[in-house]
Amino acid sequence: KPVPPGEAVRVPPGKGRLQFEFTALRLVNSEKIRFRYMLEGFDKDWIEAGTRRVAYYTNIPAGSYRFRVIAGNKDGVWNTRGATTAEIVLLPHFYQTYTFVLLCSLAVAGLIFALYRLRVKQLRASESKLVLLVDERTQALAHHMQALEESEKRFRQLAENVHEVFWMIDPRNGKFLYLSPAFQEIWQEEPEAVLRDSGAWLNAVHPEDREQVCAAKTKQCFGQRLDIEYRILRRDGSIRCVSDRSFPVQDASGDLDRIVGLVEDITERKKTEHELRRSRDELELRVLDLKAENLERRRAEQQLKV
Repeated sequence: KPVPPGEAVRVPPGKGRLQFEFTALRLVNSEKIRFRYMLEGFDKDWIEAGTRRVAYYTNIPAGSYRFRVIAGNKDGVWNTRGATTAEIVLLPHFYQTYTFVLLCSLAVAGLIFALYRLRVKQLRASESKLVLLVDERTQALAHHMQALEESEKRFRQLAENVHEVFWMIDPRNGKFLYLSPAFQEIWQEEPEAVLRDSGAWLNAVHPEDREQVCAAKTKQCFGQRLDIEYRILRRDGSIRCVSDRSFPVQDASGDLDRIVGLVEDITERKKTEHELRRSRDELELRVLDLKAENLERRRAEQQLKV
């Protein structure tokens, strides 16, 4: 395209292709003239064109440029002033304009802000759900704790008002976790003393029964269910017979967690059983005596008949 001198050329958006044609006026040996050219704003140095009188450019970005060309003769003398075109402005595509970049930036910023607002909304909704869940769990835990306290209260009322001794030990160390007040009534010892020293209760066991009791208690710590009877010597010198039953308690994984038991004073029952056995023995002896008397009487009658 011809370029009018002194006028800026505005090139519409395209593929960035430019073509410049140039020449030098000389009547003699014009074909030996050499050229150099430069597109200011794009080339960093002169480009040797030789005797070629056309320059091609492709993929030139949008912007302002000026085309310069100089000529030289065969002796290497160059016309440094040369010729320069007017300003050439390559107009950008719409997507290369600052307005488009600004709009895209605003769109991206708007999208990021919308995503941020959406995320904040989701987080607030999750927070609200979490608060409701925590409140529900807290209320459920409060009800559970209240039920547990009521259950523990009923348990203590029951354990403290029965004549049997209710006990609970930790199988890992053999220490008592609980001992009901009935222990003092049977052992004539303070329960607190046994809670401090788990072996204190064994001192009252009758010496003849102590070895049997120790062996049974060892098996008990391994989760074996036991039911044993033994005698205890109390401080007042009296002897009491007791029945000691233990029950293993397992946790959710099946491991031994607690051992609970019940000790009952069976002294009166033992006395009753002893009286019944004595009465039965006396009755059997009386029956035998009666049988012997009847036998003697029959023999005497037979002798009289003879």
